[in-house]
Parts: sequence; C-alpha cells; structure tokens
Amino acid sequence: MKPGGAGMSALQAALEDAAEQSYLDEVLDTYLRSVPGQMALAIYLYAEAEVQLRPAAARGPGSEEMASLRFRPGYGLVGRVYQERQPLIAQQGDDPFEGLQSLLPREPGMPAGPGGMSRQLREVAAVPVAVEDQCAGVALMALWEESAPSGGCACFAPLLEAQLALALQNVLLRHELGQERKQLERAREQLFQSDKMASIGQLAAGVAHEINNPIGFIHSNLNTLSEYVADLITIMTKEEEAEEQLKQHMNGQAIEIFGELDALKDELTLHDMLTDLQSLVTECQEGTERVNKIVRDLRSFSRPDSEDPEVARVDDILESALNIVWNQLKYKATVTKTYSDLPAITCYPNQLGQVFVNLLVNAGQAIKSRGEIALRTYCCNGRVCVDVRDKGCGIPPENLSRIFEPFFTTKPIGQGTGLGLSISHGIIQKHGGEIRVESELGVGTTFTVCLPITCPEL
Repeated sequence: MKPGGAGMSALQAALEDAAEQSYLDEVLDTYLRSVPGQMALAIYLYAEAEVQLRPAAARGPGSEEMASLRFRPGYGLVGRVYQERQPLIAQQGDDPFEGLQSLLPREPGMPAGPGGMSRQLREVAAVPVAVEDQCAGVALMALWEESAPSGGCACFAPLLEAQLALALQNVLLRHELGQERKQLERAREQLFQSDKMASIGQLAAGVAHEINNPIGFIHSNLNTLSEYVADLITIMTKEEEAEEQLKQHMNGQAIEIFGELDALKDELTLHDMLTDLQSLVTECQEGTERVNKIVRDLRSFSRPDSEDPEVARVDDILESALNIVWNQLKYKATVTKTYSDLPAITCYPNQLGQVFVNLLVNAGQAIKSRGEIALRTYCCNGRVCVDVRDKGCGIPPENLSRIFEPFFTTKPIGQGTGLGLSISHGIIQKHGGEIRVESELGVGTTFTVCLPITCPEL
C-alpha cells in the first residue's frame, strides 16, 4: 500500500471535508451500535504541514482522551501502522502496547509514564484508513478492562477496517459530487456572466448606432466651420492690407478711428484668436474622427458575420480590435507595433476580431501596473502570423495545458468567464490555423496566431 501519490490530495481533501461535516463521527457511531459491549474508536488523519497524525473523529467511552492524542509516523502503535500500512493488535504486556503508552504524552521521544487511559486498557488495535491503494491515516480501537466485548480486537478490527474502506469510498464519492456541484455552479455563474456580456454587447452596438448620427452631423458642421474660419481669416488679412493703404489717403479723424480699431484688435488679441480658432476646429475634427472610427469598429465587431467568408487584411482587423480595447490598455501599457506587408486572407473578419480582442484584453489584465504589449505580424511558411506579447505576470506551467479548456479561468467571477481563449481556439481551428502560447512566470506571455492565406474549409 503506497504512502502517498497523486490521489492523496483528493483523498485527504475528501476526508477533511467529511470530518468537518461530522460524517466520520457518524461512521464510528454506526459501527459502535453494531458491537456488543463498549469500546472507543478514533480516526487520525495525517497532516502533512504538521508531519503528524491528528484526530478527525472520536466516539465511545474514553474517546475524549483519545481525541487529545497526536502521533508521528513511525512512532508507537499508530505511527507504525501508518508507516507500514498494516493492521496491528496489541494487548497488555506486548511491545507495541508499550509503544502506544509512550505516545500518550503526545510528543515522540518523551519518557513513558504510567497513568492515563493505558491503565484501563485491555487491548488496542490500529488499522490503516485507506482506499484505492492510498492511506490517509489510522483508525484506533480501544477495549476497556471492565466492559470489553467478547472476541476482542482480533474479531472486530477486520470488520472495522472493511467498514472504513466502504465508508471512504462513500466519502470520495460525496467529495467528487460536491466538487462537480461546485464546478456546475461556477459554470452556471460563468454562463450567466457570458449572457450578460452578450447583452451588454448588443446594447453597445445600439449605443454606437445612436452615437453615430449626432457625431456625423457634428463632424460635418465642424468641416463647414473650418471652411468658414479659413474664409474669415482670408477676409481679415485682405481687410488689414486695405486698411494700411487707406491710411495713406485719410484725414486725421479717420486715422484716429482706425487707430482705436487697431487698439481694440490688440486688446482682444484678434490675431491670436483667429490662429487658436483654426487650431481648436482642427482638434475637434480629429476628435470626432476618432469617435467615428471607434463607432465603426464597434459596429463592425458586434455585427454578425455573413455566411460567406470575406477577403480582408489581418493587420486591419488587428488595428480595429486594438482601437476597441484601447481604453483598457492606454493607462497601463505601451503598445508597440511591427507590421509587415501581409497579403489579404480569406476569413470571417469579425470572428478574427473577437480573437484579437480576447488576446489584447488578456494581455492588459496580465500587466499589474505599467508594462508593454508588442504586436507583430509576419509571414511564415506560407501563412500569415500574428504575435501578441505582453510583459506581464506570466502563466503558471501547470495551467498552460488547460488555458484553452472551456470555463477554465484563474480570474474571479465577473472578470473572466473562462470562455475567451476556448472560443478563440475554436475560431482559429475553423479557419484552418493554429494558436500557440509561450509563457514564463514573471517575464510575460506570447500568443501566436497562424492563419492560412486561403482555407478550403471556409
């Protein structure tokens, strides 16, 4: 029987849950009701952090004293049974019995002392608490001098071991059922969150549509205003030139009036005002053009793909995705772009946009304070490739093989559904491509998407 292994963590966790829910106490009570006479039973589970066997359940007369004991592997009766994984029975006068007595002071190596419950004991038995070739602890049976059932430990210990094995199977099943229930509940919450995000996406598309109309006429009016300002500046320039010529032929009163007008222009800084006005209009035009681009990209992203694939450029799709998520990245990351002259590919642009949005959002979330995200496009072996590299926290090695699994996430509820990378993986496979990941803790992560220029399956 093995002392540990891969299954130990599941067994240990199941037994700890069972102890917390008093299920192990119920198991011992059920056994005691089937036994004539009186005995005490206790279950000790191995605590790896403490390197000792500590009580998890105790029942019967004298069980309070048994619940106060701690044992170390290899010491005394209980420690030997845990280490050797074999049942052991001891009576007064046997060497193993003395080993048990030496552990009554709770710490191995301390001198054995008389007294305690060992003065009342007639016989003890220890059996491994094991299931599926894994041992998690020891069950201790104590028979008292005045009320021991006939047959002794030799009769009852095998029955206890067999009943515990069945109980442990039940404990494992209960634990697995509980874990599956938790996973289902988490999946339900994630699906709810995913549905909520889908609703938000539909609302965002509607908002984008509503924004598009006022932004459209604001942008148009600014263009007209820009033309008017340019014409006004031209007129003002011509007026000043004419004014200078008129001053040469005017009388003193007219010159005085024009002097007052020049002073007013200087006081109001008319020339600076006209220059600033042109600059302000230009900045407003640039701002509305940015809003227009965001609205176009958002509407494109939220629009369902047509049934037929389209010919599109990957760097345009990547830029559109970056524009959508830029508000999440600009305060925490510097984005560097190295784009090659790529051929257009046959694809579903909105689906690829969803992939790049997911990768960019993940890259941003991996950066805790301030970092860098590098985007690179290139051709390799006749395929178009995109690298999304972040200098973030990295992915633990044990999670790398699971990141494309549906619902797998290390993020809290509300921040991640565990579906983004799984959906992205499916989209890239649908396009006949592949998505790879390389990561190092504390250094960063690189996702590489490779797509064929033409995919026969589309």
